[in-house]
Amino acid sequence: MNTRTAEVQAAMLGALRLAKMDITGLEFFDRSQPGFWRAFYAAALVAPVYLLTILLIGRLPSDAGGWMLEGLTYALGWLAYPCLMLTLADLLDRRARFFDYMVPYIWASVPQNSLLFLVALLNASGAIPSDFGKLLGLAAFFSILAYKWYIARVGLEISAGAALGLVVVDVALDLIIQLMMEMSQP
Repeated sequence: MNTRTAEVQAAMLGALRLAKMDITGLEFFDRSQPGFWRAFYAAALVAPVYLLTILLIGRLPSDAGGWMLEGLTYALGWLAYPCLMLTLADLLDRRARFFDYMVPYIWASVPQNSLLFLVALLNASGAIPSDFGKLLGLAAFFSILAYKWYIARVGLEISAGAALGLVVVDVALDLIIQLMMEMSQP
């Protein structure tokens, strides 16, 4: 097994443990600066799942400009929060724990997007009633928020309130990026 495969497997195991609110999940990540940069490999793993999800929900761009905008939005979605966290980590006096938080946060995108894809697939297939599908989507959303909260809490070693604040900032930033994308479309 090559090094990248081993790192991905370890990160997925760590991400799943953190999803179960098991702090030992942190031990499975390379929480160094090089590990941080390698964690963005998750963006390549998520890209096909993301594309399938937007296909299922009927949000595929219709032209080359739309695809470029979608690609830019995807990249911005991966980079904006880690960049903002550099400042927020300083404000929280947690710069020393930046990689302890950001590496698991980035890798956690893989199971999060997999969950969203599964919900979109169930809804699009008609396998579940529409109202139940909406409820399932809402449950997935709140599960992801709780997951992000836990990763912030244990990764940065901060209070529950501070972790909640970071989740709110994360969601607000995602909404701003989405609104910018929608406003850029003709």
